[in-house]
Amino acid sequence: MLKCLNLISPTCPFNYRKTHLIKVPKELIYATVLDIPSYSRFLPWCEKSHWIDDVVTAGPSISQGQRRARLTVNFKLLKESYVSEVTFEPCSLVRAVAADSSLFETLDTVWEFEEQSNATLIKFYIIFKFHFGGYQSISASLGRMLTDTMLERFVKECHRRHSSLILN
Repeated sequence: MLKCLNLISPTCPFNYRKTHLIKVPKELIYATVLDIPSYSRFLPWCEKSHWIDDVVTAGPSISQGQRRARLTVNFKLLKESYVSEVTFEPCSLVRAVAADSSLFETLDTVWEFEEQSNATLIKFYIIFKFHFGGYQSISASLGRMLTDTMLERFVKECHRRHSSLILN
């Protein structure tokens, strides 16, 4: 495993993986994650979020698709808008990759949804690296807290939206 010890200009991206079991049908969790225009209502650092194009399907099937979204994030001292390329497979996967960002060198987020007995297993992965090494140093200490918060907020939003449909 690679370890980055250079705190002035770290070269390794921050990698985070977490799973969470939630008693909400995977279709509803998928819909919440793909509802990018609502992010600013429940993610504390997201100021604005909206789709900037229509769905582009992969081939003749609509089982996969791609869209682009513009997000504005504000981490107190760091504020930026960027374009995210979002690919999805209904009810199983959502992947968002920052495509146009002066803040992030890399930002790749993957959500996978797996049906379990009376629940859904969420597999959450995020890899990010800031262009500026100083920000990356800060993210080394705050990254886990930010990503834990992100997953926690999505789970809370799923419960808020779908509390009447929670599986037993």
